[in-house]
Amino acid sequence: MNKFGIVSRQLITTIALAVVASFALAQDYDTVILNGRVMDPETNFDGIRNVGIKAGRIEAITEDAIKGTEIIDATGLVVAPGFINTHSHSFAPFEQRIMALDGTTSLLDIEVGVTSAPIFYDRYKGDSLLNYGVGISHEEVRRVVLDGLSQEETSDSTYVLKTRAKVEELAAAKGEASKWAVQVPTPEQHKEILRMYEQGMLDGAISVNTTVGYMGYGVPTYEIFDLQKLAKKYDRIFGAHTRFGPTESLPTDYTLGVREVLANMAALDGAAVMSHMQNSGWQETYEMCQRFQEKGYTIFCEYYPSIFGNPNIATPQLMSKELRAANNMDPTSTVFDPRTAKPFESEEAFLALQKEDPGMGVFVLVRDEEWLDQWPYMKDAAIANDVVTYFDENGEILAEDADLSLYGGHPRNARSYSYVLRLARDLGIPLMDIVHNASYTPAKYFSQLGLKGMQERGRMQEGMIADITIFNQTP
Repeated sequence: MNKFGIVSRQLITTIALAVVASFALAQDYDTVILNGRVMDPETNFDGIRNVGIKAGRIEAITEDAIKGTEIIDATGLVVAPGFINTHSHSFAPFEQRIMALDGTTSLLDIEVGVTSAPIFYDRYKGDSLLNYGVGISHEEVRRVVLDGLSQEETSDSTYVLKTRAKVEELAAAKGEASKWAVQVPTPEQHKEILRMYEQGMLDGAISVNTTVGYMGYGVPTYEIFDLQKLAKKYDRIFGAHTRFGPTESLPTDYTLGVREVLANMAALDGAAVMSHMQNSGWQETYEMCQRFQEKGYTIFCEYYPSIFGNPNIATPQLMSKELRAANNMDPTSTVFDPRTAKPFESEEAFLALQKEDPGMGVFVLVRDEEWLDQWPYMKDAAIANDVVTYFDENGEILAEDADLSLYGGHPRNARSYSYVLRLARDLGIPLMDIVHNASYTPAKYFSQLGLKGMQERGRMQEGMIADITIFNQTP
């Protein structure tokens, strides 16, 4: 791992169909991709070309005939930079497999994150299908400082729903409430929160993260400002799940939380990403991002194509009747039981499951369906999937080679990119716009901060790392 970077692999993924490879001996390149529609979103190049790859890098993009040891016939297919998912809370092998099938080559968590970058990177070293990187987690750091969890158990966001559940169970055993989401830290605790973040920057975390949207009652504004100061100090992006819930009504609208982060960014001349910005008032958020981009700020919006969120059933907004009402979350109409795919039959049934299995993910209707056809028109806005790990009935993750029919997680985990590609095709949106958002947008803004791993990805150009996605865009 680089001091400030992502763990890297050469990756060629395919979506929509399988690409058949044949082999020849003693040829010029390790791999050649022939007759594909090569698309480079940085230069807007779009043409039929042959691609030669050697030692993990693109060495040639040419109309000339080329030969290689591995030959991929991409006739009729698009050859694009590998998709960069900036919003993943699973690095489990099965989720990595289904994301690779959807075109993902790089997997980042710049929203939740971890408390120890070394623990996280060591855990997946040599055992990851995709490139990976992570930021330092606001909620997990607060669970360590305020609730006493260890860094070992809070350094893999694959299990974030389980740590949320564990802290509730530990608090309940003591006859008290957990503190991470609702308690304002003491001055000493605040210093410890900042110390853990600073250590994370020194250890190579790629971002300063916050999920303050889950913790708005316990996080003072100066805590967010101080975290953004750290991000600026270390030239990191601030990954923001902003204050206030996606379904709250005025005067506590989601965009007020966006404005908090943007005001801090402007004051500090910092960098930010607005995580899953497709919530209430998303049109304002998008316009503000665009205006800051025009002024030269390092900022981008990010969305995933779904109207359902996927928190655990004991997430703070669901823990009391008053908070559920404030967030317009009704277990009998807008909160769906994953076992039945329907709203809960009663408040009592919801509360019983919340007590029995606080880590279980539920599906919450938080957005208008008509927005699905509007989001793909956004320009320079990253596409992500906000993947959350699926655990089977025994509480275990699925094996990488598990039958796909066993999967019962959120659909966004498996098909965000292919869904947007198909939707954009049907809506007549230029394909280059979608390739740009899926790969180049995050690569570009991370590149501006000096992240070498992103300066060499998100582009189909000679000299770049050969992270490539090949897919069929024809009806």
